[in-house]
Amino acid sequence: KFNCTTRFKYFSCYSRKYRERKSALIEIQKNSTNTSTPIMHIRAPSSISYGDFSSLSCAITADSYDESLYASWNYKRIYMSTNSTDFETGFYENRNGSITTYISGFVKFNCTTRIKYFSCYSRKYHERKSARIEVQKNSTNTSTPIMHIRAPSSISYGDSSSLSCAITADSYDESLYAYWNYKRIYMSTNSTDFETGSYEHSNGSITTYISGFVKFNCTTRIKYFSCYSRKYRERKSARVEIQKNSTNTSTPIMHIRAPSSISYGDSSSLSCAITADSYDESLYASWNNERINMSTNSTD
Repeated sequence: KFNCTTRFKYFSCYSRKYRERKSALIEIQKNSTNTSTPIMHIRAPSSISYGDFSSLSCAITADSYDESLYASWNYKRIYMSTNSTDFETGFYENRNGSITTYISGFVKFNCTTRIKYFSCYSRKYHERKSARIEVQKNSTNTSTPIMHIRAPSSISYGDSSSLSCAITADSYDESLYAYWNYKRIYMSTNSTDFETGSYEHSNGSITTYISGFVKFNCTTRIKYFSCYSRKYRERKSARVEIQKNSTNTSTPIMHIRAPSSISYGDSSSLSCAITADSYDESLYASWNNERINMSTNSTD
């Protein structure tokens, strides 16, 4: 049963025998129908094109009006008493008697930075939340370079996949290079796994690219494929997780199951397992500051 006092909990699994470990992060959601338990909401786009408009809002639902609520956007604080052309503040009562205090606005994303944060704070209820927003450059504007990168987020050990990175700008980028498996691939590199080139768009912009097809027989579980442009001062990376193949009994693979989020007071199953060539007496899990060993006698 999830009656934890903290908002986030970890369920973890370990194997000393096979040197494997995995953890699952669980968010304990407070129940907004309980007016004595405040809950904060925040809304913002995860990504948006440069120059576009979008709404931003944050709110807290509790047993009373929250005059301490404020938001942070574009290096400015918006308080409940702030007189702003972009944001409005207010509150309303819900059917169960709880009060929702809010700050909402409609803004243009002409930020000079690629990553922006919209944040919400309540001093009264000691709550805070932030939303991360990626501002995408528009590749139809040839004066604004935009970088693309493609790679699988996860792949089975021994499988093959394509990797590619490119930059679209007003001219060919001879400085573009990629980084893979401890090697740099330049535009001038002669490689059996990667090819380089460029092509022109109808609007006059040029895409310079590096692309390849590789086999994932890496010894590490996590690999990064990265792309850099010295000319346009751009860079991007893609994280690739190498999944072990559970059909190969000589290669142990660990599984863990837990809800990503759950309401306070609800119940759910938690499980962890390892598939290998023999029984693993060293397997144990960690939950609620306790270890559950294979020999543990537990009611849960």
